[in-house]
Amino acid sequence: MIVLGKAAQGISSQPPQLMASDADCVLTMLAVASGDMDVPAFAAQVRKQVIELAARPDLEQLIEEKRTARVRDEAAKPLDAYRDEELARMKLNFYGFDPSYHVARYHFVHRVPHAWTPLHLARHRQNMWQKQSALQSRNAA
Repeated sequence: MIVLGKAAQGISSQPPQLMASDADCVLTMLAVASGDMDVPAFAAQVRKQVIELAARPDLEQLIEEKRTARVRDEAAKPLDAYRDEELARMKLNFYGFDPSYHVARYHFVHRVPHAWTPLHLARHRQNMWQKQSALQSRNAA
């Protein structure tokens, strides 16, 4: 929840619950995390977005649409169902037959360095593996 400053709080008796679009939030967080944007610039951007959103004439309608969507989504699948599903997956991680969670946790807790970076994270190495196999097949011929 974003609480507006004293000047903007006179708009409503309750502090509004405002959210920018998910894509904007993710892009802004990525910019801060990557170092492309510093924290004061981030705070200024959020402040600007909040003021623009609070000034919209259709703000009450947007909030009501969000409430309606939430009620509709909860009717289709309550939050408790998501919680139960996640707890069931967690139980499998903790007590199931796959030890990978415990190995990963041990490595994290004891700061064991990784032996290699998974290829889905090190995409620059995928071409390297393809080039190596092509060279090996060419040398074998």
